[in-house]
Amino acid sequence: MPKVLRHTLLALVVGWTGLWSGLACADDSSFSLAAQRYRQGDWREAAALFADCLTDDKHSEQHSEQHGTAAHFYLAECQMQLGEYGAARDIYRKVLGAGEKSFEAPALFRAGEAAWLLGDAAEAQVALQQFVREHPQDRSAAYAINYLDDLAIEAEKLLDEAAGLQRDGRFDAALAAFHKLIDLGQASSLRAEALRRGARLHQRLNQHQEARRLFEQLLREFPTSPHTAETIAGLASIHDSEGKTSKARTRRRELVAKFPQSAQAPEAAYWLARAAADEKDSALAAQYVAWLLDELETRESPTARQRQLWAQAVCLQCQLDAAEKRWQVVEDTATGALEQLPQGADQVRVEFWLAEAEFRTGRFDEARSRFGQLEERTVGIVEAWVAMVPLRRAQLAARRQQWTEVLRFVERIDGEHPDFPLQDEVDYLRGRALAGRGEMTAARVAYGRVLNSETTGDSETAAMAQWMIGETFFHQSNYVQARAAYLAVIERQASADWQARAALQVGKCWELENRWDEAQAMYLQALQRWPGTEPEPQLQARLKWAESRTNTRR
Repeated sequence: MPKVLRHTLLALVVGWTGLWSGLACADDSSFSLAAQRYRQGDWREAAALFADCLTDDKHSEQHSEQHGTAAHFYLAECQMQLGEYGAARDIYRKVLGAGEKSFEAPALFRAGEAAWLLGDAAEAQVALQQFVREHPQDRSAAYAINYLDDLAIEAEKLLDEAAGLQRDGRFDAALAAFHKLIDLGQASSLRAEALRRGARLHQRLNQHQEARRLFEQLLREFPTSPHTAETIAGLASIHDSEGKTSKARTRRRELVAKFPQSAQAPEAAYWLARAAADEKDSALAAQYVAWLLDELETRESPTARQRQLWAQAVCLQCQLDAAEKRWQVVEDTATGALEQLPQGADQVRVEFWLAEAEFRTGRFDEARSRFGQLEERTVGIVEAWVAMVPLRRAQLAARRQQWTEVLRFVERIDGEHPDFPLQDEVDYLRGRALAGRGEMTAARVAYGRVLNSETTGDSETAAMAQWMIGETFFHQSNYVQARAAYLAVIERQASADWQARAALQVGKCWELENRWDEAQAMYLQALQRWPGTEPEPQLQARLKWAESRTNTRR
């Protein structure tokens, strides 16, 4: 028997026997005899006699009510001495339910003590804390505090044990220990820590429902915990894993609004910005990006993850400006960021945007050099934009009619990026390279893949591919097939410039077949239908030439 318990029992034998001193028990020989046996330490005989008092029908109803609570209490006391803690606890609960004030304090204390001896630390802690709170002057308050101290020490040991089990990879055992600690009463800092660690371990094991329940419990019971921001972030991540994106955003908005200085707020702001950008809400995305960049620039010792978030926010800012074709702003943002970034993947991402800005603003020599340098530095980076590097190199090589180089780059994209979303651009470049090498049939196959792609639709790339099919026939002097391909651009595509170019080529086909009236009609129709397009000067010149040839014939 623990030392604290022995002390408590001795005190009770001497002290709590006074509880019956005020009762008129001289006329109750059974109760008096039970009390006598109790004082003598004959616990089993006393227990039997107290039990008889409760079942003896010789007593009047009034007499039973008077002595019933006392008999119950001392029956439980005997059972405690005999080690029958479960039975004793049940009777102490009855005593507490009877509402007899004189027995309230000792019954509450002893119920907690019985629970402690039964290994039910949670119930013991609740009862003993209530006892200390409601009866601080009671002679057993010190013992109750000792018990609570022992429970705290036990909880600390349990927390250390759980942490050790987790470090050893024994996750199920660690979770069992965390949950046992969670059950150790209310409003305990150790219990809060167990909730936090248990939730995080459940989350790590992809046990989302259990993790969410513990996170929500921690947030509900410890709303001012130092880990509240971390808890909200954990819930947001779990909501994402469960596909509940709306709830995840709500949590992240709460995190940024209420805990802007927390370590988790920048992460939340970044994902809110990403979500807004994906939904084409560029204004909201820019708002979060601006907050994130300002916030991280003011932090004296940002973590490695926060430095990475800053670089990712810069890239997202470039993406937003690129969507609005603000290429000079993209270049300025990327140039400024590169001065602050160390070598690594983040620097490569930002440098891509600088190369893209150079490409889009027509600075092709600078873009060619920068994309060439990026080629080797993207090794090991598995992100969608990486495929843009060989694509841009292929496009730049095509500008110089370096068809072998173009094919080398597109084949590399085929091998390394089989799910590239801009595959229609790749096939178009393949067609151009093959046509440039005189392989017209193979080129038409490549252009046909562009037209048959589900993602091409009525894009400019589709119009260009259809036009290039006409070009392959044109260069083979197959003007009938060329004319049919060009007319398909006019009839099926929606790009005015390419429709006008196709009309120009249809007219040339008619010219080469010496059908000047048809050529003249096509040029005139194109000028009326697509005024102000890029081919307009050529159409006007060809119209005059066709008219002169028609007049000469006449």
